[in-house]
Amino acid sequence: MPPKRHWELDLVAKAYGQRPVRALAEAGLLDGPLLLAHAVHLDDDEIAMLAEAGSAVAHCPASNAKLASGMAPVKALMEAGVTLSLGTDGPSTGNDLDMFKAMRLTAYLHALRTGAPDTLSARDIVAMATIGGAKALGLSARQGSLEVGKHADVVVLRTDAPHMVPVYDPYSALVYSAGREDVAHVFARGRAVVRDGGLVAPVAGLAEQVRRLAAEIGKGSL
Repeated sequence: MPPKRHWELDLVAKAYGQRPVRALAEAGLLDGPLLLAHAVHLDDDEIAMLAEAGSAVAHCPASNAKLASGMAPVKALMEAGVTLSLGTDGPSTGNDLDMFKAMRLTAYLHALRTGAPDTLSARDIVAMATIGGAKALGLSARQGSLEVGKHADVVVLRTDAPHMVPVYDPYSALVYSAGREDVAHVFARGRAVVRDGGLVAPVAGLAEQVRRLAAEIGKGSL
């Protein structure tokens, strides 16, 4: 049974008389750099339009699955040459904002979508999570990969936990085995922000602020 037409398409059609990508094109938004979040409901012509315009897509598999929004045609976008990145959406729909989970769900969901376990390679998915994100934001000249002259943004993972042994292929291990609990160190522009698995800056005060805000929202006082 084909999926039911999504209400968001109907909302845009009612307001603009056409589908979202065509409405964006008519507004001139495809004429410059554009990053589309989700991009779940695309037809072949719209994928071609995005590729020709040089637009980028942020794929958010956890949010899309939680809200039953659908699944972006990632393989078709990749084959068309659209820049692909990974996202988690916001805390209300992505919850823990776990990029390792986003990578794994991308692999699992698109294997299910196509019926082929090798629809996306682990290397492709890691690229979406790293250099793809930098390209999507127009920052690939400075970050997104480990190269001389770029910002020293580095994540160091432990590989000695039972679920990480053995590591035959580092890309496959990152996508299918690793989790945030395996992160040992994180450096942003060469500055340590996580050391030995713990945040360098204290977050207890921030967590308490969030709890207070959540209580106020629950009471309807905000």
